[in-house]
Formats: sequence, structure tokens, C-alpha cells
Amino acid sequence: MIQKEISHRKLYPRTSSVSNTPGIYAWYYDYRKLIDILNIAAPRNTIIDTFLNELESVSKKIKLPTVKGNIKGKLNTEYSCIIDNIDYLKSKSYHAKMASTDFDMLKESIYVLQNYSAPLYIGKAVKQTLRERYKQHIKNYDDASTGKNNKNTFGYRLYEVGLTPSELIFKYHSLTNRENEIDMIEHIINRITKPTLGER
Repeated sequence: MIQKEISHRKLYPRTSSVSNTPGIYAWYYDYRKLIDILNIAAPRNTIIDTFLNELESVSKKIKLPTVKGNIKGKLNTEYSCIIDNIDYLKSKSYHAKMASTDFDMLKESIYVLQNYSAPLYIGKAVKQTLRERYKQHIKNYDDASTGKNNKNTFGYRLYEVGLTPSELIFKYHSLTNRENEIDMIEHIINRITKPTLGER
């Protein structure tokens, strides 16, 4: 089994680095771009504001989808509801905590821990190779950005939330001669990680 990580930023539009074999793969947001903000030459408060604004913007794009439903009260009265996650990144207390944080330690932590971030999408390559699936996702994104809508694709969902492939990391496991097991593996990992831009 081979595990490989490819930064789409370095790869695009070349695809030859992606394995031409069956396997499973995942797309992740590349949080390491936040490190660039911490390195800018500006007053500390300006850096913190820029960092939190960017982090909040990303959080809104990749958050779990809003859930709509109905709730029945004790007297059988029904209410419609919308469940959404709320972010408090711009609160004064959050800003104050970051003001006292060691930026070098924060940069190191982001670099290391972004490897454990939740995936945006988990997929499989069985009838196609990993390289072909990679190219297909890019094409689906390009199609969505030019008005050729196919709402059932990851590329469309990526475009819809305002992200681009250049902001992501593509990781994969090459599983040669294990095609019969790939469906099960992909299904289990999807259920464990619940990727935010996966199929619903």
C-alpha cells in the first residue's frame, strides 16, 4: 500500500504524479496557507484580524451543511427548524487569546496538525484509475465555473461554496490488486469521517 500526498498547488495542471492505479483518495483544505498570513510584515493586531477573517471565511465554506427539519411539541404542535453551526472566531475573547499566542508555535502547529483535518471528499477509483478520477474532478470544477452545471459532482460543490482546487491537497492510497475491497473501504471511511462536501 502506498500513501502519497500531493499539493494541488504544485501539481496543477500536470497530473502525471498521481498514481495510474486503483485506490481510494481524499481532498483536504490546505490550512498551511494560513501560515503565510502569520508571516506578513504588519502590526500584530492587523495580522490577527486578517488571520481570523480568513479562518472564518474558510470555516463557512467547508462547514457541515445546514439541516432542516420539524420538531413536535408536547401538545403535538409542530415547528419547522433550521440547524446550523455558529462560529465565534471574531469575538473579543477569541481575539484576546490569540494576541497572547506565540505565532511561531501556532505556525508549527498548523503545519503539523493540518494533516489531521477532516476531509472535504472521500472517493474511490475502481473502473478508473486514481489519475483519471483526479482529472475528472478538475474537469467537473472547470465545467461548473463555465456554467456547465452538474450538481452531482464534487467539482460542482467545490465551485458552489467558493473554493478552488488550488486551495486543496489531494491524498490517496494506491490499492493495486485489491479492487474487490475498495468499495467497502471507501464506504467505511466515508461513514467514519463524514466529509463536508461528500455525497449526501
